[in-house]
Amino acid sequence: MDPINERKMFQQLVRAASQINTPQCFLLTAKLLPDLEYSDACSILNVMNGPWIEEPAKAWSSGDCWRTVVSAAGH
Repeated sequence: MDPINERKMFQQLVRAASQINTPQCFLLTAKLLPDLEYSDACSILNVMNGPWIEEPAKAWSSGDCWRTVVSAAGH
């Protein structure tokens, strides 16, 4: 999917999953576009695996690469 439509679909998924009394959703992907907006109702789990992951895992654990999670409300 091209980046424009991928971003639009992700926004729709976040809006739908953030509504009251909606079912749980899982998005499994090898990558995501940068600077996506999440709502406070979203939980993000990153699975890192492989022998090359030691250094990136240290940066993630320390919070060096965390982005600010912004509310998707009103978007």
